[in-house]
Amino acid sequence: MTQIQLRPAVPKDVDIVLRWPNDPFISVRSAFQREVEWTERLNWFGETLGSNQRQMLIILLHDQPIGLVQFEFVHDNQCTVSIYLLPEYTGQGHGVAALKIACWKLFGDRPVAGIAALIQKTNSRSISAFQKAGFKSVDQAAVEVPPDHLAFYMERPTEVPHNRLTWGDSEVLGVADVVRSGYWASGPRVAKLETTLAHMANVKSVVCVASGLSALRLLLLGLGIKPGDKVLIPAYSCVALANAVLACGAAPVPVEIAPDDWNIDVRATKDAVYENRPKAIIAVNTFGLPSSVESIQQFEVPVVEDCSHGFGLTVNGVSLGGRSAAAILSFSATKLVGGGQGGAILSSSPAVGKFVESWRDYNDKPPDGKRLNEKMTDLEAALAQCQLNRLAEMIAARYVLAKRYHDLLVEEASHTGSFRLPNISEDRIWYRYAVEMRTASAQSVIDSLGRLGVRTAIPVTDWRSTGMPLCPVSDRAYHGLVSLPLYPTLTQDEQDRVVHAFLAFVREHA
Repeated sequence: MTQIQLRPAVPKDVDIVLRWPNDPFISVRSAFQREVEWTERLNWFGETLGSNQRQMLIILLHDQPIGLVQFEFVHDNQCTVSIYLLPEYTGQGHGVAALKIACWKLFGDRPVAGIAALIQKTNSRSISAFQKAGFKSVDQAAVEVPPDHLAFYMERPTEVPHNRLTWGDSEVLGVADVVRSGYWASGPRVAKLETTLAHMANVKSVVCVASGLSALRLLLLGLGIKPGDKVLIPAYSCVALANAVLACGAAPVPVEIAPDDWNIDVRATKDAVYENRPKAIIAVNTFGLPSSVESIQQFEVPVVEDCSHGFGLTVNGVSLGGRSAAAILSFSATKLVGGGQGGAILSSSPAVGKFVESWRDYNDKPPDGKRLNEKMTDLEAALAQCQLNRLAEMIAARYVLAKRYHDLLVEEASHTGSFRLPNISEDRIWYRYAVEMRTASAQSVIDSLGRLGVRTAIPVTDWRSTGMPLCPVSDRAYHGLVSLPLYPTLTQDEQDRVVHAFLAFVREHA
């Protein structure tokens, strides 16, 4: 993307707006194709500023006016667009960028279904610019077009979702094979998935269950967590962690996080261990950043690693999932590895594995309120297996997108200081691209970008209650972190729309 910005025309623009059209380079390509009288142009400009049927935007490059984009509204549902640049700025991609930004803004501001453009057949440069901006040629027989012009049209774009599933023929065929097999419950596909996960994480035991929450609850029970025990969890984390602890009758104790990676803070964990004498610690690899599991294990409390955001990563030669007493995964649809639902417990302790395997099913067991139906189905296992088969390519695609976000946003972040980007690194999984807002709330970003058809999200909802320990860094994260769309199928054009909408918000609130 170029450093193009747009602003509405104002009365002080009268001189340049009236001077530009009579530039020979512009006039020969304009609708008039002649020199326009000053009075005629002056009247037109005054009508434009006061009209709801016409909109003029000045194109800026480094705050210098270099052209304009103009919309004429045929009716509320349709409009036409025209653009011109000063000759010294043509052929450099500025027109394409200006068209994209102007049209995205218009779609956000008004409920038009599409935008039309008429271009002279001999104006090959404009034709190319409109096509690169996303305009499609129109069947000339279907519309009324002057004989020396071509018609182009841009339909209203669909929303850029915050999440989008990554799947292909392999997932479709994998599920179809399970359906045809007649074995839909927990069976051979689950067993195969367990073997695959054990090999990838280099652990002795893997047991697949109904969800990530099920995995965490059963693992805590397997580690001997009883009613009244305390379990340390990151203060900034999904409510599923607290729910799993509470389901065991134990008490979740929130622990402050570190501001550089949003993971559970080692020093705060040390203090919490001393004060609470917990029976377990849950460490999340938040957004795909590896937590300091090795350092936390020095406190001689069993550590459970939540690898749902970072499975597939190796730290110091050890795979995530194999660094601690045990680990869990979630295969919820929008997780790094999606299976619709499902979860897994990874452990190098055969005793833990046998316990979980026994407790994931209540059938033929004595009555016990802690025994539930928590088996994974072969349908979910088939999906998760296909996702694991493409995990390397999905991780690589996520990194490319994260790097591009960084390249497109870092200059503005450094210039304004109004937001902070995550450190760009290959030593992590880019499950989420979470930006910290410093001068505005995450919710205000979400609301503003949503009006432009870009869906962002607060990645984690605050689950803490009154009376729990104060955690100012976690408070910062809950209030200021906003997750931008990041998934392997995010297109470059969609990412450009996200960046444009985000920077428009930042500049408006500077």
